[in-house]
Amino acid sequence: MVPPPGFEPGSRAISADRCSKGPHTWPGYTTAAHSSFIWVKVLKLADIKASKTGLAGGEKYSMPTYNIVHADKHVKVGKIKIDPTVAKKLNVREGEFLRISFGDGKVLFETQIGDYGFTRINKELAEVLNLKGSIVKLEKIRYSHRKTLKHVEIEVASNIPLNMNLISYIRRALIGKPVGEDTIVPIETPSGPLLARIIKTEPQGTIGLVSNDTNVSFKLKS
Repeated sequence: MVPPPGFEPGSRAISADRCSKGPHTWPGYTTAAHSSFIWVKVLKLADIKASKTGLAGGEKYSMPTYNIVHADKHVKVGKIKIDPTVAKKLNVREGEFLRISFGDGKVLFETQIGDYGFTRINKELAEVLNLKGSIVKLEKIRYSHRKTLKHVEIEVASNIPLNMNLISYIRRALIGKPVGEDTIVPIETPSGPLLARIIKTEPQGTIGLVSNDTNVSFKLKS
Protein backbone atom coordinates (compact mmCIF):
# COMPACT_ATOMS: atom_id res chain seq x y z
CA MET A 1 0.00 0.00 0.00
CA VAL A 2 1.47 3.39 -1.05
CA PRO A 3 1.48 6.15 1.61
CA PRO A 4 -0.22 9.48 0.73
CA PRO A 5 1.94 12.54 -0.17
CA GLY A 6 4.28 13.57 2.63
CA PHE A 7 4.37 10.13 4.26
CA GLU A 8 7.62 8.28 3.74
CA PRO A 9 7.93 4.54 3.02
CA GLY A 10 7.56 2.69 6.31
CA SER A 11 4.68 4.83 7.53
CA ARG A 12 1.97 2.79 9.21
CA ALA A 13 -1.60 2.44 7.96
CA ILE A 14 -4.23 1.81 10.64
CA SER A 15 -7.74 0.77 9.64
CA ALA A 16 -10.25 3.54 10.26
CA ASP A 17 -12.56 0.93 11.80
CA ARG A 18 -9.98 0.28 14.53
CA CYS A 19 -9.91 4.02 15.26
CA SER A 20 -13.68 4.47 15.52
CA LYS A 21 -13.73 4.47 19.30
CA GLY A 22 -12.08 6.78 21.78
CA PRO A 23 -9.81 9.77 21.26
CA HIS A 24 -7.11 9.69 18.59
CA THR A 25 -4.12 10.84 20.63
CA TRP A 26 -0.83 9.50 19.36
CA PRO A 27 1.95 11.50 21.06
CA GLY A 28 5.02 11.61 18.85
CA TYR A 29 3.04 10.82 15.72
CA THR A 30 1.42 12.85 12.99
CA THR A 31 -1.62 11.55 11.15
CA ALA A 32 -3.57 11.95 7.95
CA ALA A 33 -6.85 10.47 6.83
CA HIS A 34 -6.55 8.58 3.55
CA SER A 35 -9.32 6.48 2.06
CA SER A 36 -10.43 3.99 4.73
CA PHE A 37 -7.14 4.18 6.61
CA ILE A 38 -5.44 6.52 9.06
CA TRP A 39 -1.77 6.93 8.13
CA VAL A 40 0.68 7.42 10.99
CA LYS A 41 4.34 8.41 10.94
CA VAL A 42 6.79 9.26 13.69
CA LEU A 43 7.55 12.95 14.09
CA LYS A 44 11.11 14.12 13.57
CA LEU A 45 13.15 14.61 16.72
CA ALA A 46 13.45 18.32 15.94
CA ASP A 47 9.64 18.64 15.93
CA ILE A 48 9.39 16.96 19.32
CA LYS A 49 12.13 19.13 20.81
CA ALA A 50 10.46 22.24 19.44
CA SER A 51 7.30 21.43 21.40
CA LYS A 52 9.30 21.86 24.62
CA THR A 53 10.33 25.42 23.91
CA GLY A 54 8.78 28.21 25.90
CA LEU A 55 8.21 26.11 29.04
CA ALA A 56 8.14 28.21 32.19
CA GLY A 57 10.25 27.16 35.16
CA GLY A 58 8.71 24.13 36.88
CA GLU A 59 6.02 23.71 34.21
CA LYS A 60 5.26 20.15 33.17
CA TYR A 61 6.14 18.92 29.70
CA SER A 62 3.35 19.42 27.20
CA MET A 63 3.27 17.89 23.75
CA PRO A 64 1.00 18.67 20.79
CA THR A 65 -1.63 15.99 20.24
CA TYR A 66 -3.64 14.92 17.19
CA ASN A 67 -7.35 14.24 17.36
CA ILE A 68 -10.45 13.89 15.19
CA VAL A 69 -12.97 16.73 15.43
CA HIS A 70 -16.65 15.95 15.88
CA ALA A 71 -19.43 18.50 15.46
CA ASP A 72 -21.74 18.89 18.46
CA LYS A 73 -24.69 21.29 18.57
CA HIS A 74 -24.50 21.35 22.38
CA VAL A 75 -20.99 22.87 22.43
CA LYS A 76 -20.86 26.66 22.58
CA VAL A 77 -18.97 28.63 19.95
CA GLY A 78 -15.43 29.30 21.15
CA LYS A 79 -15.38 26.21 23.41
CA ILE A 80 -13.69 22.88 22.75
CA LYS A 81 -14.54 19.68 24.65
CA ILE A 82 -11.70 17.21 25.14
CA ASP A 83 -11.20 13.89 26.92
CA PRO A 84 -9.24 13.81 30.23
CA THR A 85 -6.51 11.74 28.58
CA VAL A 86 -6.04 14.45 25.96
CA ALA A 87 -6.01 17.13 28.66
CA LYS A 88 -3.31 15.25 30.54
CA LYS A 89 -1.08 14.93 27.47
CA LEU A 90 -1.48 18.63 26.76
CA ASN A 91 -1.09 19.58 30.44
CA VAL A 92 -4.16 21.78 30.13
CA ARG A 93 -6.85 22.54 32.71
CA GLU A 94 -10.51 23.51 32.44
CA GLY A 95 -10.85 27.08 31.18
CA GLU A 96 -7.34 27.29 29.70
CA PHE A 97 -6.84 27.94 26.01
CA LEU A 98 -5.95 25.56 23.19
CA ARG A 99 -5.07 26.22 19.59
CA ILE A 100 -6.07 23.78 16.89
CA SER A 101 -4.15 23.76 13.60
CA PHE A 102 -5.23 22.38 10.24
CA GLY A 103 -3.53 23.25 6.97
CA ASP A 104 -2.81 26.98 7.19
CA GLY A 105 -5.53 27.62 9.77
CA LYS A 106 -5.11 28.18 13.52
CA VAL A 107 -8.16 28.61 15.77
CA LEU A 108 -8.29 29.56 19.46
CA PHE A 109 -10.61 27.68 21.83
CA GLU A 110 -11.37 27.66 25.57
CA THR A 111 -11.08 24.16 27.06
CA GLN A 112 -13.82 22.04 28.61
CA ILE A 113 -12.81 18.65 29.99
CA GLY A 114 -15.02 15.57 30.32
CA ASP A 115 -15.62 12.03 29.07
CA TYR A 116 -16.35 13.12 25.52
CA GLY A 117 -14.28 10.61 23.54
CA PHE A 118 -13.62 12.57 20.39
CA THR A 119 -12.72 16.25 20.45
CA ARG A 120 -15.91 18.26 19.98
CA ILE A 121 -16.62 21.80 18.78
CA ASN A 122 -19.78 23.68 17.89
CA LYS A 123 -21.61 22.05 14.97
CA GLU A 124 -22.28 25.26 13.05
CA LEU A 125 -18.69 26.40 13.57
CA ALA A 126 -17.35 23.02 12.39
CA GLU A 127 -19.35 23.46 9.19
CA VAL A 128 -18.06 27.01 8.67
CA LEU A 129 -14.47 25.85 9.15
CA ASN A 130 -15.07 22.62 7.19
CA LEU A 131 -13.63 20.61 10.09
CA LYS A 132 -16.23 17.89 10.63
CA GLY A 133 -14.38 14.58 10.89
CA SER A 134 -11.00 16.19 10.23
CA ILE A 135 -7.78 15.35 12.03
CA VAL A 136 -6.32 18.44 13.70
CA LYS A 137 -3.32 19.31 15.82
CA LEU A 138 -4.10 20.48 19.37
CA GLU A 139 -1.59 22.43 21.43
CA LYS A 140 -1.66 24.44 24.63
CA ILE A 141 -1.36 28.22 24.31
CA ARG A 142 1.58 29.59 26.30
CA TYR A 143 1.39 33.20 27.43
CA SER A 144 1.94 35.45 30.43
CA HIS A 145 -1.07 36.87 32.24
CA ARG A 146 1.01 40.02 32.77
CA LYS A 147 1.65 40.53 29.05
CA THR A 148 -1.15 42.53 27.48
CA LEU A 149 -1.27 43.75 23.91
CA LYS A 150 -1.27 47.46 23.11
CA HIS A 151 -3.00 47.02 19.76
CA VAL A 152 -4.83 44.31 17.84
CA GLU A 153 -5.98 44.57 14.24
CA ILE A 154 -8.60 42.10 13.15
CA GLU A 155 -10.47 41.16 10.02
CA VAL A 156 -13.91 39.63 10.21
CA ALA A 157 -13.75 36.48 8.10
CA SER A 158 -17.52 35.86 8.21
CA ASN A 159 -20.15 37.27 5.88
CA ILE A 160 -21.80 39.27 8.66
CA PRO A 161 -22.11 43.03 8.00
CA LEU A 162 -20.27 45.18 10.55
CA ASN A 163 -22.05 47.89 12.50
CA MET A 164 -21.16 49.82 15.64
CA ASN A 165 -23.04 47.42 17.93
CA LEU A 166 -21.30 44.38 16.45
CA ILE A 167 -17.88 46.08 16.63
CA SER A 168 -18.45 46.81 20.32
CA TYR A 169 -19.61 43.21 20.86
CA ILE A 170 -16.48 41.79 19.24
CA ARG A 171 -14.21 44.02 21.33
CA ARG A 172 -15.84 42.84 24.56
CA ALA A 173 -15.66 39.18 23.46
CA LEU A 174 -11.90 39.44 22.87
CA ILE A 175 -11.07 40.75 26.35
CA GLY A 176 -9.20 38.16 28.42
CA LYS A 177 -8.27 35.98 25.44
CA PRO A 178 -4.64 35.24 24.50
CA VAL A 179 -4.24 36.02 20.82
CA GLY A 180 -1.43 36.07 18.28
CA GLU A 181 -1.07 36.97 14.63
CA ASP A 182 -2.67 34.69 12.03
CA THR A 183 -5.03 33.20 14.61
CA ILE A 184 -8.81 32.93 14.26
CA VAL A 185 -10.99 33.64 17.28
CA PRO A 186 -14.55 32.25 16.97
CA ILE A 187 -17.17 34.51 18.57
CA GLU A 188 -20.84 33.78 19.18
CA THR A 189 -23.10 36.62 18.01
CA PRO A 190 -26.89 36.99 17.70
CA SER A 191 -26.39 36.51 13.94
CA GLY A 192 -24.43 33.25 14.34
CA PRO A 193 -20.74 32.30 14.65
CA LEU A 194 -18.31 35.01 13.64
CA LEU A 195 -14.64 34.45 12.83
CA ALA A 196 -12.28 37.22 13.93
CA ARG A 197 -8.89 36.81 12.27
CA ILE A 198 -5.99 38.46 14.11
CA ILE A 199 -3.82 40.01 11.38
CA LYS A 200 -1.55 42.28 13.44
CA THR A 201 -0.58 42.75 17.09
CA GLU A 202 1.56 45.19 19.03
CA PRO A 203 4.05 44.03 20.20
CA GLN A 204 4.47 41.98 17.02
CA GLY A 205 5.15 38.26 16.94
CA THR A 206 3.97 37.58 20.47
CA ILE A 207 0.93 36.01 22.14
CA GLY A 208 -0.65 38.32 24.68
CA LEU A 209 -3.94 39.10 26.36
CA VAL A 210 -6.49 41.53 25.03
CA SER A 211 -7.35 43.90 27.88
CA ASN A 212 -9.71 46.84 28.39
CA ASP A 213 -6.80 49.09 27.42
CA THR A 214 -5.99 47.26 24.17
CA ASN A 215 -6.75 49.31 21.08
CA VAL A 216 -8.80 47.09 18.74
CA SER A 217 -9.05 48.16 15.11
CA PHE A 218 -10.82 46.55 12.18
CA LYS A 219 -9.53 45.97 8.67
CA LEU A 220 -12.36 46.27 6.19
CA LYS A 221 -12.56 43.83 3.29
CA SER A 222 -11.76 45.40 -0.05
